[in-house]
Formats: sequence, C-alpha cells, structure tokens
Amino acid sequence: MDFQFYPTPKHLAERVWAKFKNPIGLVLDPEAGKGDLTFAYILGFKDEKPEDDSRGYRGNNWYYENNIQWHACEINPEMHPILTKRGARVVGYDFLQMQNASQYSHIVGNPPFNAGASHVLHAWNIAYGAELCFILNAETIRNPYTTERKILVDLIEKHGSVEFLSNQFIGEGVERETGVEVAIVYLEKVPNAVLDIDKVIDGLKPAKTVNIEGGPELNALALPRDFIDRVVEDYEIAINASIKFAEALAVLNMAENRLGRTFAEMQSKGLGATDRPTQIDPQSIMRKSIETQTEEIRARAWAQVLRSTKLSDTLSTAGRKNVESQFQTIAQLEFTKTNVHGFFAGILQSMGDINKAMILDLFDSILQRDNDNATFFQSWKSNEKHKTVGMRIKRTRFILPLNRHEYSPQKNASHGMLSVLGDIDKVFRMLDGKPTIPVADVNGHIVDNGLKKCFDNAHRFSNLVQGAREETEYFDVRYYPGKGTVHFFPKNMDVIERLNRFVGRVRQWIPEDMEKADKDFVTQYEQAEKLTPAYLKEFSRNTSNYYRSPVYAILKRDERDNDDGQYVQRLANALAKVQLEHGIVVNNLLSSATGTRQHEQLALTM
Repeated sequence: MDFQFYPTPKHLAERVWAKFKNPIGLVLDPEAGKGDLTFAYILGFKDEKPEDDSRGYRGNNWYYENNIQWHACEINPEMHPILTKRGARVVGYDFLQMQNASQYSHIVGNPPFNAGASHVLHAWNIAYGAELCFILNAETIRNPYTTERKILVDLIEKHGSVEFLSNQFIGEGVERETGVEVAIVYLEKVPNAVLDIDKVIDGLKPAKTVNIEGGPELNALALPRDFIDRVVEDYEIAINASIKFAEALAVLNMAENRLGRTFAEMQSKGLGATDRPTQIDPQSIMRKSIETQTEEIRARAWAQVLRSTKLSDTLSTAGRKNVESQFQTIAQLEFTKTNVHGFFAGILQSMGDINKAMILDLFDSILQRDNDNATFFQSWKSNEKHKTVGMRIKRTRFILPLNRHEYSPQKNASHGMLSVLGDIDKVFRMLDGKPTIPVADVNGHIVDNGLKKCFDNAHRFSNLVQGAREETEYFDVRYYPGKGTVHFFPKNMDVIERLNRFVGRVRQWIPEDMEKADKDFVTQYEQAEKLTPAYLKEFSRNTSNYYRSPVYAILKRDERDNDDGQYVQRLANALAKVQLEHGIVVNNLLSSATGTRQHEQLALTM
C-alpha cells in the first residue's frame, strides 16, 4: 500500500515549530509516520543518539531538549512501535475518523500531499483552542480549485499565515527525496468563549445594589473610594461562575455514569461491562462543588484586600505580617461590602498597636544586625531579679548589612534590600508625623526622596556603587557593595531621638516624662554614645564569654534562661562603675512624685 510516506527532514521540522507563539502543552501529530516532525523538536533539532547508546532512549532522557507529551495517529501499523519508542501515545490509525481534539494545545502534521487540505480542515474542526501547523503541497494553496481548498485559503486569510519553500525534500538529511514545493500553513483557533470572554463576564455580574459609603478608614489607609466595590464585584462574578461550573460538573458526572465504570474499576472489582455505578445525586455534586469553590474564591478575595497595593505600601513588612497573621480568621468571613468595610475599620482602630510593632521591629533589626549600632545606658526600671540595661541607636551613624549575596552592582538594588529601606522610610515618616507614603502636593506632584526611591533609581544607585554619598529625606547614605553594607548618617536628630525615646518608654528603659528624671540619669542617657566604648571595655575585662552579643542578651533576656539575666547584670555593673568614675550616680526616682506620665503619641493618619 502506498502511504505517500515522506519523512519530515530536521531543517523543515524546525521551520514548522518556529511558527508557534504559545507554550507547548499536549501535542497531536495526526499523520505521524515515524514521528520525525515531533521527535526533531524533542531532540532540539539535534542528531538523535544511536539506538545502542548505553544511556538509552526513555530510561535516561537527559539529552532530550524538550520533554513534551505527544499523541500520534498513524495509518501504517508498522510505524506504531517506533512511535511508542520515541515517547508517543498512539491514539488512532486514520486521523480523518478522529472525532475530538479539544485536549491538544498544538497540532503538527505532514499529511499525504494528495489529501493535505482535508487533514488541515478536519484538524481545525475538531480542535477547540489550539495552534496548528501543517506541511502541504504548495499547489494546495496556490491552486484552490476545489471547495476544500477554497475553505482552507479563506481560513488562512482569517486565522493564520502561509510560507512557501522550495527544495525542502532534496539534499542531505532527507530520507526520501521529492522536488515538490511545499507550503507551511499556520492557523490559530481561539475558542468563541475566549473571544467573547468580556461578554461572558458581563453576564455573570451581579445586579447593582445600594452602595455602602466608606467611612474614614478608606481615606486613612489611602485606598481609592471604589476599591471595595471593584473587589466585591469580582468576587460575586467568580461565585456566579462557580455555580455555572457546578451545574456543568453535575451534568458531566451524570453522563459519565451512563457510560459505566472504568476498565481499572472493572478489573479491580471483578465487574462486567453491564455493571453500572450507583446513581448519583446531582444536587449533592453541585453543593459540594460550590462549597469547595466558594472557600477558594473567598480566600482569594480576602487575599486581594490584605495585599492591596495601597495597604501594602502603607504598612512596613512587620506591620503587614501583623495583619496577615490574622488571615485564617479573616478568610472565614463572608466577603461582603459590610465585612470588608468592617475589616478596614478594624485595621484603622488597631493602627496604634500596628505602628508600635513597626517601630519596635525596626529598632530591634537595626541593633541586631550590627552590634556597633547600639549604645547603652542604665535602665529606669529593673525587673525583680536583675538590673536592666537600656539601649539607643547611635545618632552619628549606624550600619546595616543588606542582602550581601543579592546585590548586583551592575544593575540595581535587590528586592530584599528595597524592602528593608522602604520599612525605614515608613517608620521615620511616621515618627515625623507624616504619611508613611508620600502624597501629592497642591500641584499634584509627589516628592519622594526616601531611601527606597534613592536605591531604586538607576543613576543614584550607580553613584552609590561607585562610592558616592547620597542624600535622602532623613539620612545621608553610603553603600559598600563588596561588604553588602549601607552606612546611615541621620540628618534629623529629633526624629531618631523620637525613635529611641519611644522604644525606651515602651520597654521602661526611661521614664515617660524625662523632665521629671534625675539629672544624672539624663546625663548618662545623653552621653550613652560617648561612654559606650568604656562600658564595653570594662565589661569585657570581667566577662569571659564576651563573644555573646549584649544586644541579643538585653532583647531576649525575658524569653531565655537565667544566663542572659546574669550576663546583662554584669553589663549593668560595668556601666555603674564607669559612670561613677565620671561622677555620675543615677537615682531612679522622679523629682516630682506627682509628675504626669504621658506617652509620646504617634499620628495614626497614614
């Protein structure tokens, strides 16, 4: 029998596969022959390994360039073993008898030249959403004298392209030569549902309801007024789509039930072909599907709220984690306008605690990342067992190691570095009584000279890499890419002092009203940066395990065993000795017993 077998040469296969624009999924080769057209792509258009190669074909396929799944039709059964060896699943003999190809993302073919048009049209008719590329006799397109050919030419004009090539089946690498001119026909079939997706989505939109006006929380959190309306509408569209899906799933299950059991079920249970599964309840299937989908959709909707750009920009990493830690509880709430407004109102109400956590997290991270950033002073309060030492961030300079292994001097700052810098920006703006994200002025201009903006600017980052000192809103900065460190030189002493005093009050290292404190307490607090080298020198003289971090011991003493308490007490003793040498004797009594204790307040407006 003449199957018009002309194997596809490698160079021609490469031209075919180059036509595709979309990611390769499941492939169908409808007149596969030995599979040369698809297997050339799998090998990356390189030479195939010899059959006796010890590495084998399928057992160890490391040399395959593109490991794809592919199915094949081939009318000549003698080719089937070769196709199977090359990784194909043979799904049929005569492609023109195949009824459904909706599962394939790509269909490639080199059909018999005398039936090329019928093969392409059949592939188009049974495909759902796919890219098609076929090698045809050029005359099929150049001379459309039949109805089939005319339909094909019209399809190409509307949905694809054609490329004419000569001498493709002549020369080296060609298994069976012919001088015929060929046409590479490319078509893309997009499902009507995809083409009309906007119309489909519109049909799922809920009926307009009375709008619930947002309270002050939207303005305070810098969220657009229509944000909640948009997200709730998207949620309701998804819910309506899940109901349509559940209905279709119930119909599918009923139809599958009519077909009976799978072969595997029949084998494992010893059943015959006439046995039918138990009748199913379509309503039960729908309810289960809707329940599962609703839970997923609701979680996605709440995630959009929690990770909304404006809210993420407003909070630091620590602040965002604080809110997101409640996600599992929040995600159980029905996703309605009322509940979303309530969530934002709750965020606004708890902003004091969130801001406090943001400030404490930044303070601790600065001190823990480099011990030289800390200065020490005698604490106002002591716990029941041990004396306590307070800490301040250096006002002259502090250093942060920022993602040493992530930086790229030739490109730009890493995402991790920008995240840390952005957190510093937010906390310092908050302490300065400003919104955590810059807002437009009366002329609509947004002026942002924060750390993150500086390091995210290609020109300024290049200057930093080359050793320049850049000025930002609250700091002058220098960057040392070899060490991966940034040196911060505070410009506004008032703001960094607010940071130190806020943390000192929260942790009771200083009294809430410093004006009522003993003069010597204030003196040792103010001179902490000057006296700290002497403190550490005295401390190291009497401490054998000075390799431990004093900063870590002070911050963790209440969470760990008694060793940290003893360690901090020795540091406190060193402070007292040095201070005595400087004529400082700290008295932890307020100068006025009736002095008013006032917390330093932070603006909650973002």
